[in-house]
Amino acid sequence: MSEIYSLPRLPRTAVNRDRISQILSQGSGLTVVRGVTGSGKTTAVAHWAASRPSEAPEGVWLSVDSDTTGSETFWRAVLQLLSDAGIIGHSSLLHDLLVKPRDGGRMLRHELIRALAQHGRPLVLIADNFHLCEQDVVDDIVAIVQASPLIHIVVMTRAGGTLDSDRIDIALSPTRIRNRDLLFTIPEIADLLRHRGVADADGSIAATIRECSGGLAVVVTGVLVTLSQDDVAIDADSVRQRIAGDGLFDHFWGGELARNRDVNHLIRLSIAETLTPALAIGLTGSANAPTILDFLATAGLGSWQSSVDGPVFTIGRRLRDGLRRELYTRPPEELSRLRGDLMRCELDRGHFSSALGHAVALGEFDVASDIVINHYASVLSEHRAETIATLSALPRRTIARQPLLAMALGVALNGVESQRERALEMLGIAIAAMRKNSGGLDPVRRVLLLNAENVALRISGKPEQAVEVADRAARLLSELALDERDRLEPILGAMLPHLGLSFFYDAQEHRAMEFFEASRMLPGATRDPGHLHGLALSAGALALAGDMTEARWRVAEAREEGWPSSNRFEYPEAFLHIAEAMLSVETGDYAEALTRVSLLSPGVDTTEHWPLFAHVQAMALLGMGRPLEAATALEQALRPGARPALMPVSRRRLDAVLSLLLIAAGQPRRAESVLAQHDPDDSYVANSFVRLHLASGNVAAAQAVLDQGPPVGTPRRQAETSLLKASVAVRLGRDGTALDHFESAVLLMNDRGMRHPFALLSENLRSELLALARRSGRLSRYEKLLDDLEALPSVVPGATKSVDLTERELVVLRELGARGSAAEIAAELYVSVNTVKSQLRSIYRKLGVGSRDEAIRAASRLGLYDR
Repeated sequence: MSEIYSLPRLPRTAVNRDRISQILSQGSGLTVVRGVTGSGKTTAVAHWAASRPSEAPEGVWLSVDSDTTGSETFWRAVLQLLSDAGIIGHSSLLHDLLVKPRDGGRMLRHELIRALAQHGRPLVLIADNFHLCEQDVVDDIVAIVQASPLIHIVVMTRAGGTLDSDRIDIALSPTRIRNRDLLFTIPEIADLLRHRGVADADGSIAATIRECSGGLAVVVTGVLVTLSQDDVAIDADSVRQRIAGDGLFDHFWGGELARNRDVNHLIRLSIAETLTPALAIGLTGSANAPTILDFLATAGLGSWQSSVDGPVFTIGRRLRDGLRRELYTRPPEELSRLRGDLMRCELDRGHFSSALGHAVALGEFDVASDIVINHYASVLSEHRAETIATLSALPRRTIARQPLLAMALGVALNGVESQRERALEMLGIAIAAMRKNSGGLDPVRRVLLLNAENVALRISGKPEQAVEVADRAARLLSELALDERDRLEPILGAMLPHLGLSFFYDAQEHRAMEFFEASRMLPGATRDPGHLHGLALSAGALALAGDMTEARWRVAEAREEGWPSSNRFEYPEAFLHIAEAMLSVETGDYAEALTRVSLLSPGVDTTEHWPLFAHVQAMALLGMGRPLEAATALEQALRPGARPALMPVSRRRLDAVLSLLLIAAGQPRRAESVLAQHDPDDSYVANSFVRLHLASGNVAAAQAVLDQGPPVGTPRRQAETSLLKASVAVRLGRDGTALDHFESAVLLMNDRGMRHPFALLSENLRSELLALARRSGRLSRYEKLLDDLEALPSVVPGATKSVDLTERELVVLRELGARGSAAEIAAELYVSVNTVKSQLRSIYRKLGVGSRDEAIRAASRLGLYDR
């Protein structure tokens, strides 16, 4: 007799899956059928049990539930089924075990083995939902199968657990049917279609169902059920539409099956874009969750990929969309709890942009604001697009009440060139909201809002107001009690750099460095992007100030701490690129400096740091002998509206750079018109006036500027000023004074690792100063440095000499720069070619050159195009 007692009812539409049945029939001892809900394992095993030949062994089917999970209750249920089926008689030892109380698990196991041996006939035991059983039941089965060759136990489980252990494989060599084995093949789907009377002559419907469902039993049968309910023609297109559309999940996932635990877990998991095993367990509370994902991967309904977080799973888009439709029908409080769980998990994973999205969706705006404050580098730079999408979805009325979120949206938009106008609008909203909400707050929150207002003002082109707010924030920060300061510790990395930047752009370099260094020196536990930002700012500020030795150490520290060389612009790293570019300028590697500057170009039109980029680019191009190109680029950047607004001090400094470029390009009159807009009460402007007077040969005017010049600040400015004082003194024949100033500059440049200030002198002045120093012997200890200075390229011309060109020759000279040949010039001026050639010979002779290109360069250097 082959009957399996208590066999569950088979669905009317079930088909015989010969492939699975053959595996089960060949099994002996222990067979483990492992598959998630919806894999078809119960139906497949039940069909095998019902269709076995008449000579097959008899047996029973037990569906484990909460009342039969322990060893005693499990075996009592099995024995009761054997008794009810008439498989064991009242005189058998197995029946005795049913009616007599037992002493402990080991005694029961021993007596089961003895009773089964006494039974003497083959027996099949099928246990469904075996994953609910306790470990004692597993141990019982291992012992029984080892000792009883006539018993065949088939267990169906959602999770492997201890059934997947090496110990069981070695002891029993069980037959295993896994998730991938349970997937419907195309021939099996074709059988199912024939059973339902669906014509599929070319096999396209079966192939499409397999492709779209992955062969997952629940989806295969669900497609056919919903299509038959809709009374539509079943073909490949309708299958694709059904799986991609709402019907399958509304009728199937959303029905009885949606209340199944595994499917409910899957629905919950669909809320996440990607899933790690730990996140899957956290969202479901089930250690079995990764097994569900493994099965989806096997079915082609998702995939595992490697990432910095370890293995990460992505549910297939069609399946995820259907699951989410079911998820969004759940009660709002359930969805909110799930979002909250996911938000916390994402924070733990370091996925701050995703956590921000969930916080906003939940209306947890305080949490969202904290995420912006604590993880600004991630949400505003690395994941700018996601942040813009998340915050742009908020109603204007809502974001106007959340100043930190409005500020975050404005900063994020500011990084997109096409969104500059909208960015300014958002930053304006943020500033108004901060001022409105600042009253009645505790000091810690006031510091936070003041710093946010400082950032918004500076980025929105109001740097003078920003520095006032930064000053208030800095004073309030210094007045905080220790416990209040401790509350700010997690976000000091975000706050200190931005306070320092406002002071930096107000020419308060020393005060700015205090904040940059404070950020750099944060304790190890808080070394986040804020620490790295402070480190980058410190490196850049030191390099710009001329302290190249310290700057080089800061750059090395930054690269060692987690900022590898980057090929793209990121706001926190901008000053690090500036530092590296200035280090290249100092060594005369102008091409490398220009490469570093080019990394900043994607953000140059919107970032507040653009004046520094322009300055370094100008120095690199000047060193490469392209001063006119550099001047043109700088003039374009300085056009009103071309770039974010400048502080007055930044404008003065860039105009000083522009005048230097024009002097180097041989256009002193244009340089003079640039400087005429400023009084020489700034050391940058004063030094530029001195350079202009030296270039035009007016040494007395240069000395007058130096006599009333303002005090100088940074080491770079001190070195440049000392070199200019030495240059003026040597021109006036005051060699002793010249040597004193030159010695001061050399000592400073040697101490700080500088070379570039010397390159900004004309070649003849450099030669005279070096000769003076060597004759005196006072700087013999620094001969290596003097050699380095002598090897620097010449980028600035000497005093212009008088070249007496006639008006007609000046006209021909201008045409020479615009035309390619004497014939073209002659045609333009309506004269003969011979006349032009004669005038060109005269021009070349007076300029001391022998070619057209040399003539153009000499004319530019001598300012002849200005006449």
